[in-house]
Amino acid sequence: MFDVRDNDIFGTELTIGFTTALRIGTMSLDRLHSTGDSHHRVMICELMGRNAGWLTLASGLASGSDVILIPEIPFDEVVGKL
Repeated sequence: MFDVRDNDIFGTELTIGFTTALRIGTMSLDRLHSTGDSHHRVMICELMGRNAGWLTLASGLASGSDVILIPEIPFDEVVGKL
């Protein structure tokens, strides 16, 4: 029912596997960021997380992402926000 890597189990601060998934997500976003910069492109990456945006938020903050979309905060458009 729950994926512990999503850090979405009630009553826990940090679930097993979350830090490993965070490290992999952050490294992947760092690589996309450098590729996007060198080619002058916008890069979009979707991380796992189902209905919880903990991993996406933490990875996005750690990698310095410009925009982070998580399911807990609804959005209509992204282009207008940039």
